Amino acid sequence: GGELPALLRGLVPSVRRRATVGAAGVGVLRQRLAGLSDEARAELILGAVRSYAAQVLGHEDAEAVDTNHGFLESGFDSLTALELRNLLNAATGLNLSTMAVLDSKNPAELAQLIQAELASLPAAVEDEVAVPASAAVQERREESLYDLFVGAINAGSTMKGMAMLQAVAQLRPMFDSPADLPGLPEPVRFKTRPERQDGVRRPRLICLSTPTVAGGVHQHARLAAMLAAPVTALPTPGFGRGEALPGSWDSAVQVLAEGVLKAAAGEPFVLYGFSSGGLLAHAVTAYLDRVSGVRPAGLVMADTYRIDSPINQAIFAAMAYAVEEKAMTMGQFSNAELSAMGRYAELLPQFRPEHIGAPLLFIQARDLFSVNGRPALDGDSWQASWDAADALRVVPGTHFTIAEQDAATTAQAIDDWLAALPA
Repeated sequence: GGELPALLRGLVPSVRRRATVGAAGVGVLRQRLAGLSDEARAELILGAVRSYAAQVLGHEDAEAVDTNHGFLESGFDSLTALELRNLLNAATGLNLSTMAVLDSKNPAELAQLIQAELASLPAAVEDEVAVPASAAVQERREESLYDLFVGAINAGSTMKGMAMLQAVAQLRPMFDSPADLPGLPEPVRFKTRPERQDGVRRPRLICLSTPTVAGGVHQHARLAAMLAAPVTALPTPGFGRGEALPGSWDSAVQVLAEGVLKAAAGEPFVLYGFSSGGLLAHAVTAYLDRVSGVRPAGLVMADTYRIDSPINQAIFAAMAYAVEEKAMTMGQFSNAELSAMGRYAELLPQFRPEHIGAPLLFIQARDLFSVNGRPALDGDSWQASWDAADALRVVPGTHFTIAEQDAATTAQAIDDWLAALPA
């Protein structure tokens, strides 16, 4: 609760003070914007974003936050993004989602979004703190793809809801190779933590994201913050607005493989995939070796189940029931994200394990997760496994916590394995 005795400071990590907004600060930014020119409003909003971001990250002043440096690269994860979102919503009276922070990429883009959101408010409510949605907006929301999918889940018709997402995906543009795209997936390099280095040089860890609505580069932020290895993450093609979806499993693998090579920039690297992202990482590893003649220094698969495993249905059920909970913090999932998840659910069964020459570490969750308060499966044969793995590490936590609440022990297992790889 306060300063640690000097004797303990080397043993216990420091805890960042939580950012808060007092009652007097509610709506204060919008009040200060009244009557200012567009240029002055932009400057004030950007200053507020940087100030709150610095507060959340524990910096002394806003100058420590680079205007054009990415939020993820600066050390933000889903929790700190939620804190920043709460501060900005309180100060502006807007209803930004957590993903509005991470999707904006950097403070400059987020400030522009806030200015646009404020400018779009009706003049009658410009000075109000809360802006209730109109009945027409509420009606449109009830008819959205997100609400139809959540309605299917709550009605016990999850598979019908997924079939709907897959049908929508068929209406979107498809790509067959990297040549069909305007560019490769843009890599995100996470902020390194020098205090965690131990003098051992480790290859870069390149993370492939889970192809679900809750996936994305942000899902690796907490793990990355606890690793001594440098970490880069790639988004999964098709989850962004306006992006094309893969026409086949092979086309998704080919684009990710090209993206990995670009992110590696000729340096040694290890691929990492969590859950079904492990299948993508395995397929990309095999493709790079077979087609490009590039063999990664290793492959890490974290609690990845074979696509025909009976627990996959339980995992999907747990994810489906958590969609509304995730949306409360991340924001309502877009049509692009939902239909992309439907598309990849169709493609994942096309995965076929190939022989890979790179060493493979398999991370296995020690504990069984629950669905609606009940164990996901009966019996003892529920743990993920991979027969071809060269090393197995069992870590505390469930399938859903080993990369979040229990990320510290997962990171330690990965770091130790990376440090032991041949140079």
